[in-house]
Amino acid sequence: MRVMPVSAREVAIAEAKTATSVGW
Repeated sequence: MRVMPVSAREVAIAEAKTATSVGW
């Protein structure tokens, strides 16, 4: 398991896309 500081941003972007897709 490697430390991924960018992961936080990736997750945030993923959540934003998901929320947009779902229509929140």
